[in-house]
Amino acid sequence: MPTPTATLAAGSILVTAWVSDSAPAQYTTVTVYGKITLGLVGIANVPMHTIWQYKTTKPTCDGVSGTDGVASCGRYIGSATKGYRVDITVQFTYDGQQYSAITGFTPQ
Repeated sequence: MPTPTATLAAGSILVTAWVSDSAPAQYTTVTVYGKITLGLVGIANVPMHTIWQYKTTKPTCDGVSGTDGVASCGRYIGSATKGYRVDITVQFTYDGQQYSAITGFTPQ
C-alpha cells in the first residue's frame, strides 16, 4: 500500500487518502484511494465520492469501502497539464456526516 499523502481526523473518525502515482505520465490512469476508520478499525460499505481538480475541469469518480475501510476509483488522466498539481478531494459520507481528506498528483 502506498504511503498516505493526506489525512484529516474528526473525533474518532479518521480519513486517509493517497494516489497510486504522485508523478504519473500523461495518458495513464491514476487511482485514488480513501480509507475511513472508526477507532482505527476500517468501516465497510461507506460511499466515497472524489472530486479531481484539474486546471480547467472537475470530474468525479466514486467507490465504496470494503471491510478494511478502503475504497478506490481510477481515472484516465489524458493530456493533463504537465507540472500542474491535480488536487483530489476524497469525501466519505458516514452516519449522516461528511468526512474528507485531500491528496493529489502532478503529471510529468
